[in-house]
Amino acid sequence: MTSMRNKLFTSLTDKSIAQFDVIVKEQRLIKHGVLFGNANIDNSAIDYSLDAEGRLWIWIPGYGVRIIEPENLSCIDSIPINTKGFINGDFTRYEVWR
Repeated sequence: MTSMRNKLFTSLTDKSIAQFDVIVKEQRLIKHGVLFGNANIDNSAIDYSLDAEGRLWIWIPGYGVRIIEPENLSCIDSIPINTKGFINGDFTRYEVWR
């Protein structure tokens, strides 16, 4: 949840995210096309995070990241892998060095 915008986000099973406004108690669906654009996505879970300004950062496997403005649902930036310093690699696995 982002306190700046009073919004709560949760992933749904159909490759979408629900956005709930805790002040006005309204929910809205952020659909697949808004989240991923025209990227072809497999059945993996939606990986997303919120930044300090409440924007959604959506990880798109094989592409990179899209940044979505949650008020008007516009994509304000896309960062493909290997651009803008975004390094391609699998950082989900690590080894403990001895």
